[in-house]
Amino acid sequence: MHAITEQTCARVIGICNATEGPAADAVQTGQDHRLLKAAGAGKGVATHDGRNKAVDAVSNFVIDERLAGRTPEIRAHSQGGAMTSLELYDARNTLNIESAGKGNPHPVFG
Repeated sequence: MHAITEQTCARVIGICNATEGPAADAVQTGQDHRLLKAAGAGKGVATHDGRNKAVDAVSNFVIDERLAGRTPEIRAHSQGGAMTSLELYDARNTLNIESAGKGNPHPVFG
């Protein structure tokens, strides 16, 4: 992360999904993939439910950045890729619901 900051002069925030061991991590990854598949099929799924603190943390960060008028750049790898998809899905839904509640017919986050 330090190298990214040095090379880009960007503000870098790291969020780590703590491991609970290979078996528990595999279960979590499977749950994340099932949620993504359901979301892709247009089924409303709850992702911001405290089940995965890293998903909730990044979703909150994206929401805060978008509400402040900034567009965050996100980099993820490995299991973080699946988690980032969930995070963005959750942030989009939250922002669009919030926008609609304020009478704005246009999504904040497409």
